[in-house]
Amino acid sequence: MTESQRPEPQPSKREPLGFDEFVAVLVALLSIGSIFFWSLSRKPINWNVTSTTPVQVAPTPRSSLLAPRIILPWLANRAVDRERRTVREGTNARTENRVVAVDPQRNGTQLGVVPEVAQPILPGVIAIAPSAAPEAIAPVPVPQAVETPAAPTDPIIPLQPKAVPVVPVPTKPTAKAPQPIKLSDVPANYWAAAYILGLQKQGVVSGFPAGYFRPDQPVTRAEFVAVIEKGLGSKITSKTVVFKDVSNSFWATPAIKKASGSEFIAGYPDQSFRPKQPIPRVQAIVALASGLNLPEPANPEQILKQQYKDAAQIPNYARKKVAAATQAGIVVNYPNTNVLNPNKNATRAEIAALVYQARVKQGKAQNVNGKYVVKP
Repeated sequence: MTESQRPEPQPSKREPLGFDEFVAVLVALLSIGSIFFWSLSRKPINWNVTSTTPVQVAPTPRSSLLAPRIILPWLANRAVDRERRTVREGTNARTENRVVAVDPQRNGTQLGVVPEVAQPILPGVIAIAPSAAPEAIAPVPVPQAVETPAAPTDPIIPLQPKAVPVVPVPTKPTAKAPQPIKLSDVPANYWAAAYILGLQKQGVVSGFPAGYFRPDQPVTRAEFVAVIEKGLGSKITSKTVVFKDVSNSFWATPAIKKASGSEFIAGYPDQSFRPKQPIPRVQAIVALASGLNLPEPANPEQILKQQYKDAAQIPNYARKKVAAATQAGIVVNYPNTNVLNPNKNATRAEIAALVYQARVKQGKAQNVNGKYVVKP
C-alpha cells in the first residue's frame, strides 16, 4: 500500500485593504504628523540671528539618513520678526554671522532620503556648501559695514544781497538823418516835384551842393544805372560783363558791373557801355520793364497805337517792353500823356518820375496819382 502524496501548501493570498482600513491608516498618519509638528512648535530651535556668537551645529552622522531634518520656512520667519522687534526696542545689536550647516547626505539619491525644504535666504545668512569633512564647519564672518561719522558742517549763513549801485551807461546820441537840401529850382508847383522830393526824402536822389537839382539836365547812362541801383536794388542773375570803356577807377563802375549781371541794362555789341552818353527815354523804359520782369501783354501793338500818337517812332526791339511798362503804369509823359518822345534824351526830372513809379510797383513808395502818368 503506497503512501498518498501530501498536497503542497498554497501561498496565502494577500487581500487589498478595505475602505475602512484605508481611512484608519490615514487618520493614524495625520495624528502622528500633528503630534510631531506640535512638539516642534513647543520647543523651537534657537534662530537668534542677532547673536554675535556663531551657531555651532553638530555634524549629522551618516547613519541618520532615515531621520532627515526638515527646515520649515515659517520658523525662519519667526526669527525675522524677533529681529525686527529687537531693532524697534533700540538695541544696538548687529548681525555679524550666520552659519548654516549643510548635510552632504541630504541631497543624495539613496533610498529613504527626504530632501530638505528650501528656506528663504535672510540678510546676514551665508549657506556653507558641503565639504569633504562635515565634522569641522568653520563659521564664515560677514564683513560689517563701518559707519563713518559725518563730518561737522558749518552752519549755512544766508548771504544778504548787497545793493549794487546802478551806474548809468552813457549812450551815444542817435545820429540824426541829414536834412534834405531845399531845392531852389524845384518849386512846389513843378510837374515832377512830387517824384523828385519823394526820392530825395527816401535818399535815392540828391541835389547839387548849391541847392540845385537841375531837373531839365540830361541823364547819362552811368547816372541812370546809379539811380536804379540805389532806388530799385538790382539783383545779379547772370555773369557780369566787363566793358572796355569802363575803367576800375570810374565812379559808377560797381553799379555798372552789378547792372550788367541783372536784367536792367546791357551794353552794346562791341563790348562798350558808353557811360557818359545820354540815355534816351525808350532805353530807360525798356530797362525798367526788363528789370522788374513785367509781363508782356498779348496785344502790345494795340496798346501802343491807342496810347501814343508817335507809336511809329518806337524801335522794334522796345515795342513789347514799352507796352508792358504802359500797362503797369510806369510811363510818365510831360506835358502830353499821348506823346512818348521815345528817342528824346531823358532829363533828370523824367528819370525821377519813371523810377518813382517803378518803386510804387515794387511797393516801396506811395502812389501820388500824378496827372501825367499814362493810364491804359
